[in-house]
This record gives sequence, structure tokens and C-alpha cells, in this order.
Amino acid sequence: MRLLKLYMLLLLFHQMTLYSESFVKEKCEFVGSVEYLVYKTHHFWNSKGKKLPSFNDFDVQSGILFLKYGVTDADTVVARGAYNCICESMNGKTIGFEDSELGWRHALLGWKGWDFSAQLLAIIPSGRERDSLRYGRFGTEVDLHGQKYFCFNQNPGWFEVLVGYRAYSGFPSDQIRANTRLGYDLCPWFQLSAGAQLEYGVFSGTKSFSGPSILLEPNYRLLKIDYEALIRLTSISYIRLGGFQHVWGRNVGTGGGWYGGLLIDL
Repeated sequence: MRLLKLYMLLLLFHQMTLYSESFVKEKCEFVGSVEYLVYKTHHFWNSKGKKLPSFNDFDVQSGILFLKYGVTDADTVVARGAYNCICESMNGKTIGFEDSELGWRHALLGWKGWDFSAQLLAIIPSGRERDSLRYGRFGTEVDLHGQKYFCFNQNPGWFEVLVGYRAYSGFPSDQIRANTRLGYDLCPWFQLSAGAQLEYGVFSGTKSFSGPSILLEPNYRLLKIDYEALIRLTSISYIRLGGFQHVWGRNVGTGGGWYGGLLIDL
């Protein structure tokens, strides 16, 4: 009886919740999004975390594609790719693909209202190394993810947390990864969410820091926050609009930006 009540509660939240970042989708469920992202900065944090001018105006424009598909009720495959245009006042323009990501997510268990899952991610080079664009190296990431639904003022919401470790073969530095996010449906067609993401390099990279590097320095640490509005267009389509800000780091750029796009949830 308790299991039946829990199942009915989860089914209710699935029907009510506008959209959540749930790692594992149901069988044959598909989620795809296309986004346009802009990031700008004129400063960076050095190896001691001190904010300094870069003397190099830095502007990134990205087109991002993200896909998820439920192979079974417990297994989901994911893929991410991005194409960037980077403009620097000192170094000119760099255009090309980021390293791509391909992953598998598996539901583990439910415990006291939490759903836990695991992810194995492969980082696949899209070409040779290019500064501020891609490392051009194979890598792997292992994550553990927890998510919990709640109801406040008769509207549904969700909270999630992720911890993981990303490893490369000597270059660049391995990273401890952590995400947390809170989402809430203000009404059936409008959702707000906010989160924080940590990329904490363990400084195991064989290439040392050699000067003001805005993005993808081989040994960096970064904490950023973001906030997002999701607006329902139809029963399967949504507009997503958001912004983000770098709030702390070492060997990485300060600043922030915004993004927007279309999401399809079938």
C-alpha cells in the first residue's frame, strides 16, 4: 500500500511539474533543446584568486544542442555538442566545435522521497587542442545524482544535487564537479529555477598556468550561479531564458552572460 501511494504521488508530480532536470527519463521519452548562449568578460582571477584586468576583451557566442532519450525506465542516454565563436581583442576570432559529451544514466534507488541515479560520461574530442575552445583530449566523468519533489502552496517543485569526478589522461587537470538546483512551478505554464555549479580542478594537469587565460586553462577552478525561466508554449514545447554569473575562481575569467532557446519534451 505504501509503495502504491508513493507511485501515485510520483505520477501526480510527473503530470503537474512543468519540467525538471530529472536525470533518468521514462522508456521512449525524448528531450531535446537548442540554445544560444553569450558570455563576456574583461577580467580574470589569477592562481591566488585575485581579480585582475585581462586587457583582452573576451566574447563567446555558442550554439548548444542537448539530447536525452529513455532506453528503458531505468536507463537514459544523453548527448551534448556546441559550436562556438570566440572573439578576443588581442587574439582575434576562434570558431569551432567544443569537445562533445556522450553519456549513460541509470536509476539506482528511491529513499525517503529521494530518487538516486548514476551517470557515466565520455568526453570526445572534436578536433585538436585550441585555446579557449576545447582541450582536444578524451576524458571520462562519473556522477551521482539525487532528486526530490515537493509541494508548496499547492504548486510542485523539485530539488536536486550532483557530485562527480571528471578525469583526463594527464592534461588538463582532473576536476571535482558539483551541481545543485531548485525549481518551482509558479503556475502550470511558468517555472523558475536557480542553481550553482562548481568545477574544482585538482591541479593535476601537466601544463602549467602561463598567463591570463579566460576559459579552459588546464588548471582552473570555477563557481558559477545561474537562474532560468521556463515558459510552456504547447504540451511538448517550452521557451527557456536564463542568465549566469561567475562568482569565484582561479585561473579563469570573471563575468557572466545569458542564454535562451527552445526545449522539446516528448
